[in-house]
Amino acid sequence: MNVFDRYSLKLSVYICAASLSLLCSSNAEIKPDFSPVKGELSVIAHSPASSGKYIGSPSICILPDGTYVASHDYFGPKADHVKSPETVVYRSTDKGKTWEKAAEFPMFWGGLFYHKDALYIMGTCRGDCVIRKSTDGGKTWTEPTNTSNGLIRKGRYHTSTTNVLFAQGRIWRAMEVDNLMLCVFSIPENKDLLNGANWERTKPIEFPQELKSKIHNAWLEGNAVERVADGKIFNILRVNSTTDDIAAMVEVESIGMFEVINKNSLFIRLPGACKKFTIHYDPETKKYFSLTNWIPESMRCVVKEATGNPYGVERTRNTVAVASSTDLENWKVDYIAFQGPDPLTQAFQYVDWAFDGDDIVVASRTSWFDGEAQAHSTHDANFLTFHRIKDFRKSSGKQKAK
Repeated sequence: MNVFDRYSLKLSVYICAASLSLLCSSNAEIKPDFSPVKGELSVIAHSPASSGKYIGSPSICILPDGTYVASHDYFGPKADHVKSPETVVYRSTDKGKTWEKAAEFPMFWGGLFYHKDALYIMGTCRGDCVIRKSTDGGKTWTEPTNTSNGLIRKGRYHTSTTNVLFAQGRIWRAMEVDNLMLCVFSIPENKDLLNGANWERTKPIEFPQELKSKIHNAWLEGNAVERVADGKIFNILRVNSTTDDIAAMVEVESIGMFEVINKNSLFIRLPGACKKFTIHYDPETKKYFSLTNWIPESMRCVVKEATGNPYGVERTRNTVAVASSTDLENWKVDYIAFQGPDPLTQAFQYVDWAFDGDDIVVASRTSWFDGEAQAHSTHDANFLTFHRIKDFRKSSGKQKAK
């Protein structure tokens, strides 16, 4: 299936509701019960399953003044993300307790980041790779009208809200192009980010044909990460797989050229890596952290018994675990950050996150009962939720990974 069509699957049974609009956490009409979920949680946005517009691409960024900015887009049968993509931006001035809508514009798969007194969001629009800039904290944004004002490259690009890396005086951002061929964009930090001519792009590389199998057949949603020990840049990608813990690790040898590390060591073990994840480096612990949809054995058994499918791991997304590594190649689950009790209807997925002192703040594409109906599926989310993982470096007192 073409990845650009995968969010537009026709539904055989569909209930259409009239005049439904986006509902925020302050709206008294929705009464979701998130009490089974441990930790701080608030609703940023809500889009009922009956609307046919599902919430995707959660992103979060912290501004220097302490304001939180979050964003999401829409996919689904009533969201034409190919011709008319929609991204919505929200702001919180009380550390995530309440949120207000700040802006809306055409974009898909957009990820937020801050650089030199400005907020940016980089993603796609009708297939093109684009970037927008805001100098007022996310309230107003530039329009990517041409190659000197935000249109980086025309084409058929794919991405998600994976990390933006600042390393070696450059900004790095992984994407995929055409049939999920990986590539990385890079630009010197002191250049105009809206000028497409300033961005360099690596040569696209497709998933090696000789490595395709029934277990894994594609890579996507890559993270540009620097290995601090030797300064090497890698693209670490989710692998479309029937197992729960395979990721791909590809070295960016130099801007403009890729080198696959080794055919035998292309894959690494990262628990939960068959679903989207984001990696950030913590200088205090000298560790890399990721939040993943790792599946505890008990949850895997529930899915198997209910569906008869022992490999139903890709849509099992009700657990968010904190995983860490000292070298990018060897990962372990430290503890469960938060979890829904039902892996068949509940999901916290595609989470984007940022360090906030001793805490981690999270934006999640969430599937949950909203007081009237379930989400259309675990994949087709009806909420954008905010979470805080307190004292993330300490595993004591946290739910152990079993």
